[in-house]
Formats: sequence, C-alpha cells, structure tokens
Amino acid sequence: MNRWSTLCGAALSLCLCMPAHGDGGRRITAIVFEGNDVTRDEVLAREVGVQVGEAYDAQAVERSRLEIQSLGLFRSVEAVVEPDGEGVRLIFRVREKWYWQVYPRLSANSDGQNSIGLETRLSNLWGLNHSLRLIGRSRDTREDDRGRDVSVRASYVAPFLLGERDSLSVGVAHNVIPFEGAALYDETIDEVEAVATRIFGLPDRPSQGWSVGLGTVFRDHSVSDESVADSFGVTQALVAELGYRNEHDWIFSNEGRVFSSRLEVAKDDLLSDYSYTILRAGWEEGVLVGVRAHQQLSFGASLGLANNAVDRRALFSLGGSEGLKGYERRAFEGNSYYLAHVDFMRPMIWDSLRWTVGLELGNAGWDTRDLFDSPNLSLNLGLRFRPRRLVNFELELGFAIPLSGDDPRFYGGKVDRH
Repeated sequence: MNRWSTLCGAALSLCLCMPAHGDGGRRITAIVFEGNDVTRDEVLAREVGVQVGEAYDAQAVERSRLEIQSLGLFRSVEAVVEPDGEGVRLIFRVREKWYWQVYPRLSANSDGQNSIGLETRLSNLWGLNHSLRLIGRSRDTREDDRGRDVSVRASYVAPFLLGERDSLSVGVAHNVIPFEGAALYDETIDEVEAVATRIFGLPDRPSQGWSVGLGTVFRDHSVSDESVADSFGVTQALVAELGYRNEHDWIFSNEGRVFSSRLEVAKDDLLSDYSYTILRAGWEEGVLVGVRAHQQLSFGASLGLANNAVDRRALFSLGGSEGLKGYERRAFEGNSYYLAHVDFMRPMIWDSLRWTVGLELGNAGWDTRDLFDSPNLSLNLGLRFRPRRLVNFELELGFAIPLSGDDPRFYGGKVDRH
C-alpha cells in the first residue's frame, strides 16, 4: 500500500511540475525581427500570432514562423528563443530573397508561332510586400491576315494598403494587332482596372482565408480605319471576386488549398457600348506525401465561360503552355473551357530541382454542351526548377504526349503560381 501511495504521489508531483506549453510557462518579454533589411517590421508582425506578455508556446511560435515564411519573401525564417530575466526574448531571423527580377519571355513551336518579350517584376516594394509587374511582348501567331501583335501590361498589387484587412490592385494594358488581309488596319485594345479586396483571414493568419473583391475594368476597342472594320467602342464593367487561401510555403514546395473566382459584367445601357459577361474560376491543392521533403502531389481544375454578342473571337484557348501541353498552341478555343490536372513531383539532386509527371484533361469550345463529349488528354514528363533566392519564380521544361495519338511535343516556360 505504501508503495502504491509513493508511486501515485510521485506521478502527481510530476504532473504538477510539467510546463503547460512545453517551456515552464515563461512569458514572452520581447518580439524582435532580424535580417529584414528591406521588409518593414510591421509586415512580419502582422503574421505573428503570439504577443508580448503571453506564456511561451513552442507550437504557436512555430505557426507564426511558418506564416512569415508563407509570405514568400524570404529564403529562410528561423525562430530563436533567448532567456531574458524570468521570461524569454523571441527573435524571428529572416534571410531575404532578391526582390528585383528581369528576364526574357521567349516561346516558339514547330508551327512557326513565336513570341519574344521581356518581364520585369519588383517584389516587396517599399518593404510593404507590394509588387509591380511589367510585361512587353511581340508575337507572331502565323495567322494569314495578321502581322506581329504587340502588347504592354503593367500591374500593381498592394496588400493591406487600405486598412488592416483591405488591399488594392490596379492594372493597365495596351494591345495593338495589325491586320494585313484584304484590308489593312490596326486594332487597338486598351484596358484600365482597379479592384479593392477585403481579406477576412483565419485565426492568427490575417493573409489567409476568404476574400471578397469589388472593382471595375474599363476597356476601349478601336480600329485605325472604321471604313473597313468595326470599332466595338468602350465598356465599363463591374468586377466581383471571391477567393480562399489556406496555404503554406515550404520554400521549394507549397502545401494547402487556393480557390479563386472572378465575374466581369458590362451592360450596354450602363456606361457601355455593348454587353458581355465573363466568369473564371480555379482551384489548386498541394499535398506533401511520403517522407521525402518537398515530394508533392498537386491537383486542381479551372473553367471559364463568356458571353459576348459583339466580339466573335475566342476568349479562351488550350494547347501548349496554356494547358494541354501535348497539343499545339490554341488547338482548342472558344468562349468556354475546362481544364483539370494532377501532378506528382519529387526532388532529384537538390530540393530546388524536381522531376514531375502529370496528366491534363480538358477542352475548349463554343458550345458548352459539346465540351465534355470529346475531352482531350495530355501526359506530361518534365523538370521543375525553383530557385531559393527568387520570389514566385519557377521554371518547367519537358515533353508532353497527347493521348490522341499525335507526336510528343517539347514544352517549357515559367510556371505562374497564385
């Protein structure tokens, strides 16, 4: 009996002495950021879910470290705890990426289609995680009645510019297409867009969760000679966006779920010369599998629907790098499309270099009733390279096999991540 009393007493004493959160209940006396020569403290502090005066919780600190890393601005993020009197001093130590990228945008295929351009991306502007993207491009589509079209685009995204939850994005575009058929004229399309977004956040994760955006896009379509071609005029469309983000950035891979949708509506009796509707939606999910770091299964789907009684040209297309890589560029086009994919990726020599095998299924056309009658399949094999030092930059190179029986095609280019 005495032995059982002794054992029970020892167990009770041990339970009473155990720390509630793994560190003796010591309080956080200070939160400090180091290594953020460009990034402002307020950007990092926004992602931290612990506060000065709270009891130290190792799991909560790790969650905060991962949220800072998921901003995508840093090569590494380390959480360091130092004794500070009767409490602890919490240090988040970061190593920043390169925030200025300039690179060519080149593409070509066996059909003679080619594109040459330049992209400049400035990330983390003002140290506030704002981004500016500039793209200039000249393209030859090898269509009989067209010359080389030229386009220039610029976009600026400012998270939390309008408040603790509200962000702003703006963009402009200028496109010129020369027509060289029976009639010679230039078609010009100019666009200006602004969207304000409210991010509702997740617990201790303000940059994640559901988001709602509202804005407008102005579009002006004109031709150099209205005696040979019609000018569609101008539209002022309402833009509504709904998104969801619950994603972690592990530097060389991503885990989690991202959903995005956008509805664009213009009415001919409301500041517009004609009516149109465009709906886009997409969902992506990444799952880390197995014990190898950055071994990942990625899958998702996207769709688009459009209704435009004036412009009869296709708004959506599949084939080549735009989806269904095993087929020639713009092999399928129309005002509706769907595309689904599944990819498996595993690191090779370095974590930054992964081989990938994937399958794409999709179609594009003019009548939604025919979209699912003859789906197209593409089997893709390739390599992906994600440099540690660059923000939101990943390259893919490989070859794709169309399961329709055509010859394999090589593909390559930048992977646009959300």
